[in-house]
Amino acid sequence: MKNVLQVHNVQLEVLAPLHIGSGITITKKEYIVNKDKIQVLNIPKLFNAFSSRGAVAEKDFENYLLKPKIELRLDHLVRKYSLRIEDFVKYELDSSSGNWNQNFKIFEINSFIKDSYGIPYIPGSSLKGAIRSALIAYKIYNSNILKYRYLNKIKNIFNDVRLSVKKVSGDVEEEFDVDGKKFYQV
Repeated sequence: MKNVLQVHNVQLEVLAPLHIGSGITITKKEYIVNKDKIQVLNIPKLFNAFSSRGAVAEKDFENYLLKPKIELRLDHLVRKYSLRIEDFVKYELDSSSGNWNQNFKIFEINSFIKDSYGIPYIPGSSLKGAIRSALIAYKIYNSNILKYRYLNKIKNIFNDVRLSVKKVSGDVEEEFDVDGKKFYQV
């Protein structure tokens, strides 16, 4: 049987901020800000630690997690039950470039996609989509006919509320999506 799966090693140089989300959102109650670090907590491990301290400690932690407005902060709760928050840090993020110290209660963190070892990576499908988009943009940019057609569609988005960026980009994708044949035609 012929092996149809091909493996390609690709090294990317990222020239701008890049985020490929995993769909997981880390709420304010799942991390702490410590100087220039955001420390994402291992919540199941933290819950087990509170549970081992008794029913009252477990209930206090449940209240912290589930109630929107609770007077007790996590650092106070950890101190109250003689735990060290450092023992429950899953990983740290650098926050020195952000403005986390002001209004940090309103932020949620969208998690980056990671492999089974917990290392962020760029899936092949995202790379394929980026290459495809770049090739389509190149084709449009270098064709006066296509440039005129799609730039006018994009301009019309602002004039017609029934049009959307998603609709126009879908039209562009559809035109270039017939087994690669239309992609090479002008």
